[in-house]
Amino acid sequence: PSDQYMETKAISLSVWDPVQFNTMRMDLWTKDMTVYDMKRFCVEMLDGLAVGIQNATGDELMAKEIQGVCSKLAKHVEETSK
Repeated sequence: PSDQYMETKAISLSVWDPVQFNTMRMDLWTKDMTVYDMKRFCVEMLDGLAVGIQNATGDELMAKEIQGVCSKLAKHVEETSK
């Protein structure tokens, strides 16, 4: 529900700079966020980018390539967390 407080432990903000033709980034993590959670957060952000690029540009190949990398990274994160 929207009337309840939801805790967050990380935020990642990316802003496109058309003058310098690059992306400015700011990543913030709480001190108590685990390394596993940080890795999962990054994989899920990448997966979200795949959806975004598909919706924004229709580039199915790029979206599928990013999703493939996400699958490999998710497997790596799970295997190394044991």
